Amino acid sequence: MYWEDTCLVLDARMSGFNNEEVRVQFRDRRVLQIVVESQRRGSFMKSVQLPESVNVGQLKTEFDHGMLKITMPKLNMKPKKKNPPIIVTVSGRHGCFFC
Repeated sequence: MYWEDTCLVLDARMSGFNNEEVRVQFRDRRVLQIVVESQRRGSFMKSVQLPESVNVGQLKTEFDHGMLKITMPKLNMKPKKKNPPIIVTVSGRHGCFFC
């Protein structure tokens, strides 16, 4: 799992499985599950906790040549408000604390 400029990407090698055997689902709002069910190899599941900063409603999956790629865009985060400077009076002087 890694960050790109606009999204979080999860790559998972699924060699030997086809796209009908691999399912991506949510256990709850922030836990992504990759479920594999195969008659030849049995079944298994991997859960991944997702950060709050991704938009899980716009998740995209690709399955190509045994590689599963899940892409989740970053949420449009509002920039944090800049704190106003703290004005301090020291020994009769008036100025900005952080200047």
